[in-house]
Amino acid sequence: MKTITTIFSSLFFVACLLFSTSNLQAQTFRAENGTQSLTSIDSCSSISVTLNTYLGCINWQVDAVQLVVTPGSIDVQGHVTSSFICAGAISWPAYTTSVSNLSPGSYTVYGSAYTDLTFVNQITIGTLMVSSCNTTGITENANSNSFEFFPNPANDVLNIQADKSLNGNFEYEVMDLKGSIVSKGLIELNSGSASLDLSNITAGNYIVTVQKNSTVFRQKVSVQ
Repeated sequence: MKTITTIFSSLFFVACLLFSTSNLQAQTFRAENGTQSLTSIDSCSSISVTLNTYLGCINWQVDAVQLVVTPGSIDVQGHVTSSFICAGAISWPAYTTSVSNLSPGSYTVYGSAYTDLTFVNQITIGTLMVSSCNTTGITENANSNSFEFFPNPANDVLNIQADKSLNGNFEYEVMDLKGSIVSKGLIELNSGSASLDLSNITAGNYIVTVQKNSTVFRQKVSVQ
């Protein structure tokens, strides 16, 4: 009788183990879809790319996003670290990263999923065209509006003077020469004029971009 009980206990343990293993296999992590903020930029600008994933085990560890850029390819990688026990609630982790300092050319933007550093799947998010950057003035401006950033070199404040017909909120971005964004947000132009606060920016050389739709002002600015 004791032997039979032991056998049944062992069979029950094996059955539970098999169920747990099959459950883990059924709960997958994979790349689902993605978005990118722009489809064309110049080499002084950046874009934001988001990879959306499916995760069937909510207790698995969601790791930091990784970015791999090779000639013609941008791969945004989502990683998770698995656990033997799977809590079956579903989640949808999103991995977002900024891509900058790209060489001119055409790129395909991918999103890839990895579990325990093992490749799971890859999707295509879109394409990106990168043109050469002219850091001395306007790189894109459908209306050919004249503009000026002054003083240059600047201290705490950079003044912007553009065509007086320009009003409303414009996006601005301050990028160092290594491609890192140090400041960005919205700035309001009133009759083409605005002032940008640089008081929290370390002295050095930067690319300042002010844009709205197809109107883009860009200039290399020194901060003292």
